[in-house]
Amino acid sequence: MKLFRAQRNLYILFFSMFLLWFILSQYTTMSINHEALINQAKNASEFAANLLCDEADKENRSGNELEI
Repeated sequence: MKLFRAQRNLYILFFSMFLLWFILSQYTTMSINHEALINQAKNASEFAANLLCDEADKENRSGNELEI
């Protein structure tokens, strides 16, 4: 009976360790992907803002040239 309990406890221990490792690896992967997505969104919004500012500057310059 002691051998059965020792083997059972060993299986439970290794399964728990595997489950913990799996959850932590998934969490770190998701965390890294989340940071990458946040950086990509920031870069895209900055690029769009710069693009809109450039278009507004071009319109202002062309408007000023017509008045002269």
